[in-house]
Amino acid sequence: MTQSIPTLFLSHAGPDRSVAIELKRRLLASPDAQAAGLKVWLDVDDLDEGKPWQPQLEAAIGAASAFSVIAGSNGIRNWVRAETDLALSRAIKHESFRIIPILQDGGSDSLTPFVKRYHAVRDPLNNPDALQSLLRAALGLDKNGMPVLTDEPFPGLRSMSEDWADRFFGRRTETDEVLALLRRHRAVTIVADSGAGKSSLAMAGVGHAWRGGALRTDRPRADDAAIWHVITMRPAENPVEQLRDAIESAATQLGCDQAAITSLRQGLTSDPAFALRCGLDPATTHTLLIIDQAEELVTLTPRYRRPEFGRLIAALADAMGDRLSILITLRSDHLNLVGGVEGLGPMVRPPEAQFNLKQPVDLAEIVRGPLTLAGHRDEAEQQNLIDRLRKDLSNRPGDLALAQMTLSLAWRDRGKHGGLLGAYAMNGGALVALGREAERIERTLHHDDATRLMPIFIRLIRLSDVDTGATRRIAARKEFNDGQNCLINRLAGEDCGRLIQTSATHVEIAHESLIKQWPQLHEYLIEHASGLRILSDLMRHALGWATSKESSKHLTTLADEERFQALRQSQGEWLSVEEHRFLDWSKAEHQRIRNDREKTARRIRSGAYALAALLLMLIGVGWFAYDRDQSAQVAEAKARSEAEIASIEAARAGRSRVDALALLALSQAETNPVDALKLVLGAWPESNAG
Repeated sequence: MTQSIPTLFLSHAGPDRSVAIELKRRLLASPDAQAAGLKVWLDVDDLDEGKPWQPQLEAAIGAASAFSVIAGSNGIRNWVRAETDLALSRAIKHESFRIIPILQDGGSDSLTPFVKRYHAVRDPLNNPDALQSLLRAALGLDKNGMPVLTDEPFPGLRSMSEDWADRFFGRRTETDEVLALLRRHRAVTIVADSGAGKSSLAMAGVGHAWRGGALRTDRPRADDAAIWHVITMRPAENPVEQLRDAIESAATQLGCDQAAITSLRQGLTSDPAFALRCGLDPATTHTLLIIDQAEELVTLTPRYRRPEFGRLIAALADAMGDRLSILITLRSDHLNLVGGVEGLGPMVRPPEAQFNLKQPVDLAEIVRGPLTLAGHRDEAEQQNLIDRLRKDLSNRPGDLALAQMTLSLAWRDRGKHGGLLGAYAMNGGALVALGREAERIERTLHHDDATRLMPIFIRLIRLSDVDTGATRRIAARKEFNDGQNCLINRLAGEDCGRLIQTSATHVEIAHESLIKQWPQLHEYLIEHASGLRILSDLMRHALGWATSKESSKHLTTLADEERFQALRQSQGEWLSVEEHRFLDWSKAEHQRIRNDREKTARRIRSGAYALAALLLMLIGVGWFAYDRDQSAQVAEAKARSEAEIASIEAARAGRSRVDALALLALSQAETNPVDALKLVLGAWPESNAG
């Protein structure tokens, strides 16, 4: 029989579906498989539900060049047994038809006579040699033809997701210890410094083991249909929305249609347990929720959104009971802050539920395992590389990530420098390789991108409040303009050493060692330290303004306004669009306040002038009235005085007249008594006349 294109039929029972999907992905990711055009037939991808399934299976097995069946702890049963019968019939007729049993998750040779007749591979998802044997058989190679299972053995500075579980070496002990904690506590927190590999341990280690049923307490019954379900999220700026996105991602992997996904997203509010399970059977589903980089709850999430998320997680834990486990990764310097988040804090704080991740890991394993997968089996070179790493590195936090970065660069450049050791030496070893890679990238950039480089990195760094150096800052994508985001995408790619880690919404420096190892960046930070502190203050003001819907309570002081505007004038390319908007608003608001004050001052001055004029008028009127009253009083007094004088004069005149008449009467009394009497009567006062 001649097969032009190698085709592997992959048979599995329902509980082993996720294993089958992962095996297919890894096999097809192999460069040798791609070169040979290998096809893997898997029912979930290739079975037409609109047609009878048995004829399709017969046709697919008849067209295949190899057959592999997963013999898990449930054994080979039901339709899987029917498929193996077809394969056995095919093998009897065609000697070149290959059958490869896969012993997975407790599978044993004694489960079925089928397994005994053929050489089986055991646990290929966790054993590189077994996976190579499976691929070699699928491609029809003999033992001397060693297939290459990956052309990217080292992750560099990336966190290792579940997709990297096959290259996650050297951390088996730590994985088992975290799983042991999860058996005893419903929530476990992996605590370590930045760059220690928390995320990789959670996803590629614990998450991958969880899907394989690592927490099964005993051998399941033959009809066990337990589902080990994983949801992975990061809080970012809106943790509840991020959880919705994580549920959508998991539901998509499960094959849910768009209507079901929409229902799950909406259901996080009305029925959060159903949404987190992605609609799976609550009686058989065990869910692991991974909250990766929980420090984002205090570095990215606005304060008002934290309680809602914390209460949601607490409610899920209460509702799902022992069907939910929660794994949290957290930087050690944010432990107390995250421990204060309502709802989540009681899960984070207990020391007995914390796993303190320490260095070192087994450097021999992280070198040998991935290189074996990549088909590089020079044991002497592997050992020399291990010795070099051990000499360069120690127990410092983040050394594992530096080792992965150095190995990744050496693998990339091995062709240019005569092998891995030559590339390792030319790149400067683990202590300077990252900085040299940054310098190399800087030299390759054209002028426009070169001018964008430092403004990008300045936003990805936070100076310590005390003089202890700089740390990474997670920035939102929207902080950067289109040109900067294009460069960020390049810097996150393999050609640029993955100096930056990105997601759909956020950006961060891949490793804090870059700050010290890259001379230009280090010098730039020293030169612009004061400006960076001002930028940090500006970021905080702008964020508060934006999240409060542009509330005027976030208006800067005049001193801050002067500092911020001066920074914009000198380093405008550092600022985000939102910060430019904030400063435009702030400037306009300060101008409006000044204008209002000037208008108020003018109104006050005008009012003062009018009041002064009125007062002057009132004073004048009052003075006139007073003067007139005084004149009247003076005139009245004068008149009274004149009247008194006249009265006195009249009285004097009257007395003089009386005196004169009296004298005249005396003079005539003797000669003319009658006339004298008349004179006496004339002199008598009129007031006494009667």
